Amino acid sequence: MVEISNFYTTPVTFNDQGLPVSSKEGHGFGVQSIAAFCKKHGAVCQFEAAEGRFCLKLVL
Repeated sequence: MVEISNFYTTPVTFNDQGLPVSSKEGHGFGVQSIAAFCKKHGAVCQFEAAEGRFCLKLVL
């Protein structure tokens, strides 16, 4: 299991699959890559944003 977190100052938006999305051009490719990796290797990832902290949890 890996957990990575950092602070954020702008609102984080999630799609209906629980993945964070960005309205900025050229952003969001990292999340798509992580989701593709998880699907390919049977891993599970979860993204959360609460109280100013963004967190990615990945279980392989």
